[in-house]
Amino acid sequence: MALFLGLTIAANAAPPSYSVTDLGLVTAVVGISNNDEVLAYDAGGVALYRKDGKIRQLDLLPKLPTTCSFQPWEIPFQLIAGGINQHGVVVFDVHPFQSQSPNCIVTYSDGALQFQTTLGTGGFATGINDAGQIVGQVTDTVGLVGFGPECDFNNGGDYIDAVAINDSEQILGNDSGGPMLCTNGIWQTIPLPKGPANNMVATAMNEEGDVVGYGFTQPSRVILYSNSTSRYLETFPGGANPAPQSINVHGQIVGTSGDVTASVNFLYDAGKMYALTPLISATDPYKNVVMELSGSASINDAGVIASAGTDQSGALHLYLLTPIR
Repeated sequence: MALFLGLTIAANAAPPSYSVTDLGLVTAVVGISNNDEVLAYDAGGVALYRKDGKIRQLDLLPKLPTTCSFQPWEIPFQLIAGGINQHGVVVFDVHPFQSQSPNCIVTYSDGALQFQTTLGTGGFATGINDAGQIVGQVTDTVGLVGFGPECDFNNGGDYIDAVAINDSEQILGNDSGGPMLCTNGIWQTIPLPKGPANNMVATAMNEEGDVVGYGFTQPSRVILYSNSTSRYLETFPGGANPAPQSINVHGQIVGTSGDVTASVNFLYDAGKMYALTPLISATDPYKNVVMELSGSASINDAGVIASAGTDQSGALHLYLLTPIR
């Protein structure tokens, strides 16, 4: 009876509600730390946004050329954001526009830059954990191949890319056969759930080793791998082709859903899938300002969501959604 009541309460639980902070104009969200710092792209390149409104434009850091040992003729350069860890340490790579110099991988934290490595002209970082370990792609004779600690990305001749790394040094990747998870140096294939999907692309992983991605179906379906089991997640009305982008330690997932004509952001929470925009509190001043949360999104372990969305003029902003307790 207690179990039945518990299931009834969970099924009828009220959806979460959020207050909104507008952090400014962006083009895409990369990630959010547990300190509510957001790594994003804007008109100036790659920037770090803080909840207090301060913005650090990483492309303009004065010590960046010397950190990467670039010559004056190799400036200007392009930054590609790789990720942000729970403490707000950012990894990105730098490539000069006018030369074939190898990409320079750099971390940034509290005003300090630190050179990491070079990865060839096509290499780039894709993630960083709290210990500062970095994963990404490196240019090889066969093309782009994943890199990261302990794991061999040439797995029997099937080259694995690198998606994410957690604090247990688990690395998430994809190869031609689908998603792979490396634990203690050993790769395992993430199984597909029974159903229509014949393959899956993994997109994110949390500190528990839970993996989320989407299966190749018509329309696509969100797949969650947790406790050695994969399963399809439900969709929501109008939520076609969901693409998950981030999962936190509590299993909350955010992403986008839609097609080439229109898209919305979604939240998966406590077994339910929701469109994100309607979850803004009815009493929040931004309730009628945010027209649609429909861009890239990320969620931290406190449940704070960084989402790109349009205002009434159609401009794309970075909105911070804080759960209302």
